[in-house]
Amino acid sequence: MTATVAILFASALGVRMDPVPAHASETVVAPPAASGFGTPRAIAVGPRGEVYIASPETGLVFELRAHGELLVVAGQADRILPTGLAVDSAGNLYVSDPRAGYVYRIDAQRRALTIMAGSGTVQGDGGPAPAARLLRPAGLAWTPKGELLIADAGDHRVRRVDREGLIHTVAGDGTPGDQGDGGPAVRARLSQPEAVAADGRGNIYIADRGNRRIRRVGGKVRTISTWPESGSFNPTALSVDKTNCLWLADPDNHRLVKIDRQGYTVGTWSDPAAVPSAVAWDPAGGVLFADSTRRLVMRVLGGRAELVAGDATTARKTR
Repeated sequence: MTATVAILFASALGVRMDPVPAHASETVVAPPAASGFGTPRAIAVGPRGEVYIASPETGLVFELRAHGELLVVAGQADRILPTGLAVDSAGNLYVSDPRAGYVYRIDAQRRALTIMAGSGTVQGDGGPAPAARLLRPAGLAWTPKGELLIADAGDHRVRRVDREGLIHTVAGDGTPGDQGDGGPAVRARLSQPEAVAADGRGNIYIADRGNRRIRRVGGKVRTISTWPESGSFNPTALSVDKTNCLWLADPDNHRLVKIDRQGYTVGTWSDPAAVPSAVAWDPAGGVLFADSTRRLVMRVLGGRAELVAGDATTARKTR
């Protein structure tokens, strides 16, 4: 399969990424049974419906355009390891890099790449996010207040960057474990939190992957609990839809799961051949997910899965 990829060169951190002249676009031949974006690890949907795909394998972040064209918006000379994605209401893109310990911000207009959080050497609560330390930032998400959530799997914490650019701990005391339910979230113990999401009521959901469960932070005193109380999940990605239902990618069980506000499982999509690594609710309809084994991005709508990006031959194996 071939994928047309318009290349944007990225220079050192903080330097504008200038587009290559039109004649420099090239056709890239993808590996057999694969898409041009390699193995997808994260998906995000922008305010205008644009879809972004993070590929740690290639070290690139792509914007998926009409007719399957992939525009590189981050990577190349910067040599990043994109693992988590989030887009703000202005279309600015945020990318986590667990190898560097950074969260980058990519300007929607100039495509300038800057460090948004993580270049410091101390935990840094209450201080500027770029001066704080992140050990292995993974999943990213936005709160209804416009604050960025960061799941730091290496530090066993979830952090929050407020609108003034200051960083705070939301959950986890930095020690791996599974204690703390019923008490303050900042005193609880998490184990390798890989993903995070927030609903419209301010509840925060954490994919506590090392403990193979979901934790929820809610209430005025920000109490943590296991949520739902029953169920077997090992999620790698989370997303909340417009009805405040939680969607999770559960690769060990080859499925997507939808959980309502009361904690009941109200929907499941499964395929024995699928290994969902990312999930993102799409306001245009349905839920997008990345299949890391078959290197596909699919949309689940009305109980059926359709190909969004990837190898059509491989996608035919999807039920």
